[in-house]
Amino acid sequence: MKNAEVVKKIALFRIKRLFQLAEERIKDNNVDSEELSKRYLRIAMEISRHYKVSMPLGIRERICKECGSLLTPGINCSVRSSGGFLIYKCTCGYITRRRYKRATSPQAVRAGSR
Repeated sequence: MKNAEVVKKIALFRIKRLFQLAEERIKDNNVDSEELSKRYLRIAMEISRHYKVSMPLGIRERICKECGSLLTPGINCSVRSSGGFLIYKCTCGYITRRRYKRATSPQAVRAGSR
């Protein structure tokens, strides 16, 4: 492996590890833990920018773009569905919409092919 590939691989590993630590802290559900979780996510974003590694989509979608906290339903955000979208509302008031496709049942697929 080239040196640049190794550096990016290590950076991605660190980003994932910091995300795991942020998830653990946010579940403690107190103010200090929430601030520590935000700090972990800020460090992960800095690593991503510095080493030019894109944040994995699963991680990027779970970070509030306004306050930088980890969106965890029931702890610091509410989730509702409306018209093919999942709507996440953070405690800071920022709203994120994510499109989803409804799962089709095997019976519906078979009925449509007749």
